[in-house]
Amino acid sequence: YRGPVQIRFALGNSINIPAVKMTALVGIKNMLRTAYEAGLKSLEPTDENLKRFGLSITLGGGEVRLLDLTSGYATLANRGKYFEPAAILKVEDKNGKVLEEVKDRRAKQVIDEDITFLISHILSDNNARSLVFGPSSLLNIPGKTVVVKTGTTDDKRDNWAVGYTPSVVVGIWVGNNDNSAMDQKVASGVTGATPIWNRVMSEILKNKGAENFTKPDNVIALEIDALGGGLPCRDYPKRSEYFIKGTEPTRDCLVEKTLDGKEYFVFVEFDPVSTDGKNRWQEGIDAWSQSQSDPKYKPPSELKNEPTKNPDEITVNIKKPSDHDQVDYTFETEVEVSTGRKVTKIEFYIDGSIRDTKTSDASYKFNFTFAEANKGKHKIKAKAYNEAGRDAEREITVSVGQPWTD
Repeated sequence: YRGPVQIRFALGNSINIPAVKMTALVGIKNMLRTAYEAGLKSLEPTDENLKRFGLSITLGGGEVRLLDLTSGYATLANRGKYFEPAAILKVEDKNGKVLEEVKDRRAKQVIDEDITFLISHILSDNNARSLVFGPSSLLNIPGKTVVVKTGTTDDKRDNWAVGYTPSVVVGIWVGNNDNSAMDQKVASGVTGATPIWNRVMSEILKNKGAENFTKPDNVIALEIDALGGGLPCRDYPKRSEYFIKGTEPTRDCLVEKTLDGKEYFVFVEFDPVSTDGKNRWQEGIDAWSQSQSDPKYKPPSELKNEPTKNPDEITVNIKKPSDHDQVDYTFETEVEVSTGRKVTKIEFYIDGSIRDTKTSDASYKFNFTFAEANKGKHKIKAKAYNEAGRDAEREITVSVGQPWTD
C-alpha cells in the first residue's frame, strides 16, 4: 500500500490496489463487457464468468489468449475501434493475380476516443512509470512515442508485454508450455517479455517517422494540485493533466485542510463492496496515515467526514426557480446533479412532456417560453441519468405570468 496515488501514476506503475478499487467502482460486469467488446473474447460477461470472476480479474485473474490481449490493445491504438483480427489479408498466384483479398474490414466503436487518448497518453508517459520501472527501462523506444504495459500472473507462470503506436501493436508472452512456474530470473514482464518486446518493436519502428496520438477536441489540459488532484491549492506543488471536458476538477484544496492554524492532509473514501457496514477502504487509509511520521497525515476526527454515500447514487435539485415561484412567460431553469459517476443525460419536462435533453455538461440550464394563453400553474421536472445506470428526478410547480395562489 503506497498511500495516495493519482490515476496517471497508478496505471503507469502497474500498482494493484488502485486497479482493484477502480474495478469495484466500475463494476465487474461493466469491466468484462468493455474487455470483451475490445477483443478479449474469453472475458464475455456471461453468467458463468460473472460467478467465476471477482475483483482479481483486473490483476490477471482470467484466462486470455495472446492474440485476444493484443487485439484489445489494438482497439486502444485504433482510438477505440475494434477490428476482428485477420491473419491473411491477400492471396496472389505466381503471376501476381489476386485470388483472395480482405477489403471490407468493418470497425465497431467500443470505447470512446477521448478515453483511449487518455490511456495512451498515460501509458506512453515515461515519467508516469518511473517510480517502479525507472527512467531508462526497456519500455522506452528512443525517439518514438510508444504505449506499453507489462503484466505477471500468480506463481510466475506468465508474463506479458504489450505495446503500440498509432500504426502497429506488438504483444509478447513468456511462459512454459506446461503452465509450470518460470525461473525467478525471468519472473516479471520487465525481465522476461519486455526485452523481447523492445527488440521487436525497435526493429519495426527503425525506419518509421515519428507518430503521435491525436488529442480529441473535447480533451483539455489543466493545471492541478499535484497531491490532491483538484485545482491548485495555495503554494503546494502543481502539475498539468488532461481531462475529458466536463470531468475536470472544479474545486481547490481537495485534501489540504486547515484547523486551528495547522495544515492537514485528509483522505476519505467510500467502500462500495462492503456488505457488513465496515468501510475497509477507509481502514486501509487510516492505517497508512498512522504509519507516517509527518503529523499532517494525522488529521483530527472533526476534519474526517467519512463518506457514507454510494458514488453510484444520483440526486437532482432544481436550483431555480423554486417551488411555488412566480415566473415570467420566458424563464430559465437551472438544475444541479450530484453523483460520483459521470452524468450521461438529463431531461427537461414541462407538464409531463419532455422538452429538452442535454448530455456531457458540467451545468444544466434550460430555457422555455409559454404562450400568454397558458398562464397559471405548471409542473417542471428534471430527470438525470449516470453511467452507473442510476437515475433520479425532481419536480416542482410554478405559476407562470401571475402570482402563486394556494
